[in-house]
Amino acid sequence: MAENAVHISSTEHTKPTIFELWAQDSLMSTLQPSFKIICDFLGAKNFNRYRWLLKWHDEAFLALNLLLQFHYLNKYNASFSEAFYSLKRIPVKNGKNTLSMKLKLKSLLSLTVVPYILSRLRSYMDRLKQEESTESENDLLKHSTQSVIRTLFVLVNGINVFYSVKYMIGKSKTHTICDELTEIEITHEVHKSTAWSDILRELKSNPRNITTLIPVIFKLSSQILELSAFIIQFLNWWNTSQINININALPVPPPPSCNIAYNNMCPICSRPRKTEVVLQPSGFVFCYPCIVQYLDEEKKCPITNIPATTKDLVRLYTE
Repeated sequence: MAENAVHISSTEHTKPTIFELWAQDSLMSTLQPSFKIICDFLGAKNFNRYRWLLKWHDEAFLALNLLLQFHYLNKYNASFSEAFYSLKRIPVKNGKNTLSMKLKLKSLLSLTVVPYILSRLRSYMDRLKQEESTESENDLLKHSTQSVIRTLFVLVNGINVFYSVKYMIGKSKTHTICDELTEIEITHEVHKSTAWSDILRELKSNPRNITTLIPVIFKLSSQILELSAFIIQFLNWWNTSQINININALPVPPPPSCNIAYNNMCPICSRPRKTEVVLQPSGFVFCYPCIVQYLDEEKKCPITNIPATTKDLVRLYTE
């Protein structure tokens, strides 16, 4: 009986604290902003080559995230951020130590597709905030759409807070609604990592055996990804710190070299500007519908060719 008790205690899953779960959630949330920074950097260096990446960076990140999360779920039964914090996923119901293929696919969808949809909804809501129309009916429709999306986000965040509170008081095994719907819980028990000394010893004993290189490749890839997680967090911190720089202390950039005077005319449609917006990277003023359509297709200023997106637009209020 004592031996059985020891066996049970050795396989019992330990429950992580809510702070550990929030930490891995925070790491996961930094992946896409960091990827966007890399895309912007590449676009600034060579716009023609990486123009597609600026236009489809959300979809490119979705594809990259699918590959990354599938690898970690398939090998470690954990997401990338969960494996980084020595966590893993197990089924809630059957008590097994590994995920079935069905649960892995459900986890993959919750880790990749759901954040992608929420990100697209958030971008769409930000775009609706910037748009203005002279027709009251269209304004009502846009305001209604914003209200629906905003209510959805408030509802999702509220449910996640509710599950976090239940998790902290021991009334729930999951801390988010996605984990609840996926039917998984997160524990401390993770895969046993092979030491480098054992791998190198095996490699020396069988130097001509190609199969001995596979553990080396997997071990090296995992450590590179873990190091990349630190770099991603650093990039996110660096980008945030740059935003907090005192703008008044920065020198005013020189105006772009352009000798054309538009005289309150939109440079795109060559008509008097309606719903005026300024494109911050270049400083030129356009009609909102004209510049939004252009930026969606070209991802650059139509006059200076400086890389830009709709997030760089600022509404101008003139008499």
